[in-house]
Amino acid sequence: MKTPLILALLASSLTSAVAGGIYWTDRSGASGARSVRRAGLDGSSPAAIAGLTTRTDPRGIVVDRAGGKIHFADNTNLHSVAYNFSTQTAGTVTTLLTTTGTLRDLWHDRRDNWLYYANQAGGTVSRVALPGAVNDGASSFFPKVVPDAYYIGLYRYTSGGGTSELGMVCGNSDTTLSHIGAMTSSLLTANFLTGRPAGTNVRGVQVDPAGRFVYWCEKDTKQILRAPFPNPGANALGTPLQVLYSGLNAPHGLRLDLPRRRLYWVDSGTNTGGGFGQGGVNRGDLDGSSAAESLVVMNAGSGQPWDLDLDTRTDTFAEWQALNFRKDATAATKAATGDPDADGLDNTLEFALGTDPRLANPAPVTAGLWVDPAANPTGGGTYPTITFTRRTGVAGLTHTVQVTDDLATWQSNATKPGTTAEIGSPVSGEDGVETVTVRSLTPVSSGKRQSLRVKVGVP
Repeated sequence: MKTPLILALLASSLTSAVAGGIYWTDRSGASGARSVRRAGLDGSSPAAIAGLTTRTDPRGIVVDRAGGKIHFADNTNLHSVAYNFSTQTAGTVTTLLTTTGTLRDLWHDRRDNWLYYANQAGGTVSRVALPGAVNDGASSFFPKVVPDAYYIGLYRYTSGGGTSELGMVCGNSDTTLSHIGAMTSSLLTANFLTGRPAGTNVRGVQVDPAGRFVYWCEKDTKQILRAPFPNPGANALGTPLQVLYSGLNAPHGLRLDLPRRRLYWVDSGTNTGGGFGQGGVNRGDLDGSSAAESLVVMNAGSGQPWDLDLDTRTDTFAEWQALNFRKDATAATKAATGDPDADGLDNTLEFALGTDPRLANPAPVTAGLWVDPAANPTGGGTYPTITFTRRTGVAGLTHTVQVTDDLATWQSNATKPGTTAEIGSPVSGEDGVETVTVRSLTPVSSGKRQSLRVKVGVP
C-alpha cells in the first residue's frame, strides 16, 4: 500500500469573518468607561462590549466558549453573562455570588466546569459550579487559605497513579507564589518563589505543565518572567529564572497560548516613566525569542486593562493569519501560498489541517490497516486506512478522502458511493481541529494496490 497523498484546491479568494478574539477587563474610571472589551486576534477593532460597560470595578475574566458565556469579577461580585460569539452581543448579566471580600482573578477548569476565584481580602481561593460541573470530590477542601490571594494559574497533570489531577499556583500582591499540588489536598507551599526583591508585586500567573515552566508578571519591576517547574509536587521553582520581557510599564493579566508557543498580557499602565505596551494588550513568545508586539493601544488616561482571556478559535483563513503571524509579518509570509517554515505545506494546508505554519513539521497524515472485528480467518476483513487532522466549523472547507488502484483515476463517495467510510468517531483537539481515520471499503484481499489521499477544498 502506498503512502497517502495530499492535494489542495484553492478558490479565488478566502473569506473573512469574525470568530475568535481577545477579551479583557478595563478598570478605567477617567471617562466612565469601566467595561469588558474585545478585539480581534491581532488587536483589530477594539471595542467595549455593549451591555458590559459602566461596570463597578471589573477584574478577572474568563471566556467560556463551550458554555456560551463570559464570566467576570466586579470586585465584590462574580458575574456571568450569555454571549453570542458570532454576533458579539451580550445578554443579561447574572450575578453568581456576592462577597464581602475583594474578588480578583478567575480561572475556568473547562474539563470539569468549575469556576475558581481569588478573594484577596478574604485570603482564600474558592470555586463555584457551572452548569454540568463534575463532582470531583474536592468541594470539601474549599475555600483554600491563600493569604492575599490575587492571581491564580491552574494546570492539569497526570499523577503517579495515572489519574488526571488539577494543581494551582497563586500569586499574592507582593513577592509570593503559593503552590497547591492537588485540589483534593490542603497542602500549600508558603512561598514557591524566593529571592525576588520586595515590592515586585506579582500579578498574572500561568503554568505550562508540559513545558515545565511557571510564568508570571511583576508589575513594579516591569517584567514578565518564567522559571522551571520541576514537577507537580515541587515546593520551589527551579533555576535559572529567566526574564522574558522587560522595560514594560505595569504588566498585569497574563494568558498562555500553548499550541502556538505565545503569551499575551495586558498592561494596566499605572506606573510612571512609560514603557513598552503601556496601558494596552500585548503579545510575545513563550521563550522571549522575538520582540514583543503591541496589539491594542488604549488612550492615555482612559484605559486600565486588568485581566484578559483568549478565544483562539479561527473560523476563517484571515483570523488564522491574525492568530499565527505577527502584525509586521510580510504579505508573502502570510499569503495562502506562503510556506514560511519550508516544510512543504503552504499556509492553506496548514490552516485546513490544523498545523503550525511557523514550525516545520510533517503533514499530519498517516497510512495504516484496519481489521474488521468480525473479520474471517482468511483476512478478508482487512482494509487500508488514512488518518489525518482536519479543521472543523469553517463554511465551505472540505476534506475528501479519495482512493485509487492505478494512480490515474481517483474515486470518492461523491463520485462512487460506497468508496470509503470513517472508523469510529473523530477525536477532538485544540481550536476546532479533530483527528479522523477513514478506510477504503475495498479489502486488501482484493489484490488491488490501493492508495488513499485527502483532497482539501478551501472556500
